[in-house]
Amino acid sequence: MKVLHSFTARILAIMVALLLLFCAVSTLAWYRSFTREAVETAQAHLDTVIETLNETFEESLREIDYTTAFISNKVRSTQNNCVVQFLTAQESNAQIASLQQARSYLFNRCNFKAYLNGVSIYGFDGRICTYGITTPYDEVFQTEWFSQIQSGQADVVYLTPHAYTSKQPSPKSSYVFSIVRPVLNNGTIIGVIKADVKSSLLETIFDIQEMQGYALYVFDRDTGEAVYVPEGADTLPLTRFQDSVPRGHGSYTDQIGGADCLVVYTTSEITPWQIVGVVRQNTVISGFLQVRNRMLLIVLLCAALFAVIAFALAHYLTKDLRRLTRAVEQTGDEALELPIRITRQDEVGILYQRICAMLARIRTLITNIRCAEAEKRTSEIAMLSMQINPHFLYNTLHTIKVLSIMQGVENIQTVTDALSRMMHLNLDTRKLISVAEEETYLRDYLQIQQYRYAGKFTYNISIEAEAKGHFLPKLLVEMDGFAVNEGVIVLAATNRKDILDPALLRAGRFDRQITVNYPDVRGREAILRVHAKDKPLADDVDLANIAKRTPYFAGADLENIMNEAAILCAREGKEKITARHLNDAIERVQMGPEKKSHIVTDEDKRLVACHEAGHAIVGELLDGCDDVHLVTIMPRGSSGGHTLLLPEKESDFTTRSQLLDFVAMALGGYAAERVVLGEVSTGAGSDLQRATDICRRMVTQYGMSDDMGPIYLAGAHDEVFLGRDYGHQDRMFSEDVAARVDAEVQRKMNDALSRAVSLLTENREKLDGLTALLIERETIDRAQFTAFMRGEPLPETEKETASLGATAGEETGANA
Repeated sequence: MKVLHSFTARILAIMVALLLLFCAVSTLAWYRSFTREAVETAQAHLDTVIETLNETFEESLREIDYTTAFISNKVRSTQNNCVVQFLTAQESNAQIASLQQARSYLFNRCNFKAYLNGVSIYGFDGRICTYGITTPYDEVFQTEWFSQIQSGQADVVYLTPHAYTSKQPSPKSSYVFSIVRPVLNNGTIIGVIKADVKSSLLETIFDIQEMQGYALYVFDRDTGEAVYVPEGADTLPLTRFQDSVPRGHGSYTDQIGGADCLVVYTTSEITPWQIVGVVRQNTVISGFLQVRNRMLLIVLLCAALFAVIAFALAHYLTKDLRRLTRAVEQTGDEALELPIRITRQDEVGILYQRICAMLARIRTLITNIRCAEAEKRTSEIAMLSMQINPHFLYNTLHTIKVLSIMQGVENIQTVTDALSRMMHLNLDTRKLISVAEEETYLRDYLQIQQYRYAGKFTYNISIEAEAKGHFLPKLLVEMDGFAVNEGVIVLAATNRKDILDPALLRAGRFDRQITVNYPDVRGREAILRVHAKDKPLADDVDLANIAKRTPYFAGADLENIMNEAAILCAREGKEKITARHLNDAIERVQMGPEKKSHIVTDEDKRLVACHEAGHAIVGELLDGCDDVHLVTIMPRGSSGGHTLLLPEKESDFTTRSQLLDFVAMALGGYAAERVVLGEVSTGAGSDLQRATDICRRMVTQYGMSDDMGPIYLAGAHDEVFLGRDYGHQDRMFSEDVAARVDAEVQRKMNDALSRAVSLLTENREKLDGLTALLIERETIDRAQFTAFMRGEPLPETEKETASLGATAGEETGANA
């Protein structure tokens, strides 16, 4: 019976009945009227989409076809003779010169084609000239298409999407499809050109996810291989189209996956590829625009009528509920009674009865509280002015109790125990508490009092300055054995020993001091083994070698390297961390993360390459500098390029000649900009700052100045607070000495710059060659740099052979 009296149930029943009636009428009214018209319109729409996308795709292929035809000498030109010369040159010098010309030609021809991932020219004798990422020769000459081109059976071959190599499969996102044609010389086939196009071009053109329910498929009609299959195509198997779709252009309907589908197909005029569009008829029917508008109009009219009826019924059925709401809003502190009376037996009547009972209980509770507050208010306000910090009282009581125990005074101990029980303090379980706890407890206590006595109580405390003076004596009392507590060892750590209070370092306190320096190579290897304990390592990982490559790294830096390597391994979906992952992790820790979204102009790229080439050449030619291990113009962190120098062996001391050579190396980038460009840029700011700091330390701290002699002119100590460079000058020498220091620093900087300019001028050819090499490769390692300086062919790096899944123009990190 309660359900029958519920106005909510009645409203819901009426709404459901009206909704069912609306659905039945609307379904009979419009369902049969638009099915045939929807299918015809969808067919025309899908046919237009396929034709448009096919034209776009063929336009892109024509441009790639023209590029490959031009490079393969099918289109004769004086510019592409370098390809023929590269494939026909007999002498080694001629082969090297023609290889450089061919590479430059490929770079200029293909550099700005974003969809072109790589171009390779293969000779029948094993020669190869590449741009971007390409397939190794040992896998190319075994393929069927290579034999077809070599024998002249095919003039052009289109390869479906594939990975670069079968030895190390790439993720689907890095697949390419290829265009292959012969390289001709006077009608004779002398090689093969292979252009690799990013498979993402297919996804960009044929992905029509914005057309919900529609999907496009592309497959090779001769071989049956899939060229493009959209995501989520498992419910529509590609084999259905390969078996039933005819060649040419047309459309038909078919039963696919248990549903009626509309199929529209066409054939590419350039490639032997079939393009098929599929859409379910249910999707077409539900998305038909004209019928949707007609249905929307009916829905709006019925919804408006439904809303009017529902509102009228709800307004009538909730009349008493509104009266009860207004009555509750009018209830105040002085009138805790409802001015209305409701006799209904449904939810509104039950709610009215419960509100009346609750108000009666509130009135009784307020009466009791007011009586109790009236009795306590006078005494509490009088005692409030005498209250002190309870936790300060705790420390005082604790000290008094310890003294009473040591001196055998029982009465004082009895008093302190009574006071501690009154304040709810347990003196037996804790020692002296910290100043921070005192301040926190006091602020919380006074905040509660302010809320209790609103308008009659205010406070303002500041004990931080006082606390700083009290903390040290409390700590010293504990360490001197003032309390009855034996066998306590106090440990502490700091990286600023020079600012500690002398009282802490006296004998009997912190008198055992241990200095922890940077770990040596054996220590770094042990730390790496600790952090690699739970991480799967590949067989090519040598932690001893990693330890040698990370001089002056702290334990946290080594842990960061292992974590970064694990992250890189997980991103690539590998099961074990390889040496390449660890090398990449070292670069991220040393030079910062790669900035893949950063776009570098050609002018900035040439400037950074020139700057880093100056650093590397000067550092290599000076004996006092460390070995150049890496030169890169990829942006990382806050820099646009980086030259990494690592010592052959670690040392705790540095000589005067080594510091002067390092200053000259630091100014190598600045000098290279002046020699090559005739002007300097802001990229040398950090180099100038570092070089100036070294020169000033040589003069003021290390006694390495002929003019100043062996004297220490630095400040007595360094400030540790923020703003240390403002308003504080701890200098214990005259203005005349300061001027001599500045002049000596300037002289050392000018001498170092002159040395760098002289070295780069004498080796201008190597400077220009290294600049061009950096522009081409962006990053070179120790082996490549050494080979370049000796004039030998550059070897391939581990990263070049291992990163076959990466794109050719991927952007990575660092500033000059």
